[in-house]
Amino acid sequence: MRGNLDYQIAQIWKKIDGIGTSKAVFRSASSHKNVNDTLPVSDKVHSFEYKDEVLRTARDIGRFAFKYGVKDLSKILYEIVDKWFLEKIDRDVSRDTLRNYLSHIVKIQIALEAIASDEQVAYTGYTKEELSSIHSMLKSLNKNGYINRAYSNPGAVVSNLEGNEYYVGLLQYRYGLRVTEAAHIKRSQIQGNILTIQGKGGYFQTKELTSELSDAIIERMVEGVFKINQNSYRKNLEESARIEGETYHGTHGLRYNYAQNLYFNHYNENVENGMRYIDAHKTALKQTSEEIGHHRAEITMHYLG
Repeated sequence: MRGNLDYQIAQIWKKIDGIGTSKAVFRSASSHKNVNDTLPVSDKVHSFEYKDEVLRTARDIGRFAFKYGVKDLSKILYEIVDKWFLEKIDRDVSRDTLRNYLSHIVKIQIALEAIASDEQVAYTGYTKEELSSIHSMLKSLNKNGYINRAYSNPGAVVSNLEGNEYYVGLLQYRYGLRVTEAAHIKRSQIQGNILTIQGKGGYFQTKELTSELSDAIIERMVEGVFKINQNSYRKNLEESARIEGETYHGTHGLRYNYAQNLYFNHYNENVENGMRYIDAHKTALKQTSEEIGHHRAEITMHYLG
């Protein structure tokens, strides 16, 4: 499919435009089924609100694909969709929103396949069958409240990184920073070996770094800023995980390692200080939640299971 991103999205919309028509009628006549292949779904979008959601997702995935050199949306492979999903999980997107994204992606795939058919060319993009693995992941997430994305040997995964990316890996693994927090640090954020970050929700946190790490970050600053290209970092982290025989869990996997280690350290310390097991658990959840930049203890269960 040729044309700029806006043009391609407009072509996608033409194929799924069902505004003003009955969803029930289209669903009953549809040959398409949901991702787990159990129920028929309409191949159209029937409301303006849902139109905005689907096209917003299409535009976001399109921009993401462009970064990987894919300029034709009909040629987006499953690997790109999977990476896009991992980024959303990295940003702590809610489970309900992730499920909505999956529904949008199904609609987009239906449109892309229809466009290929009209152009009488083979469709070579991601398929509904491939999306079943994302559905399985979300099903696990819904059932258990989390997916354990911690790396088995995070130290080894980080050690394969080079240059500034290595230090970003350390900041994530040892200090629990989100990639957006670790990938761009100004000189004014480091006083001595204390790093101040403004995390999700605008909350400020401080991290006491080792003097070696704070010195290394300062030395690598250019015009007062330490930074990396996040897309390059993700690619290299994925390659490092492959080298170590690990499943790639995105940058957030390192944050899982940090949260789990932190929780068990707090829990063991609370027990040693004479707390009952249940109190030690609840207190450790609260302590860990605050230190990973959340303000509700139950969110920590997302990292622990």
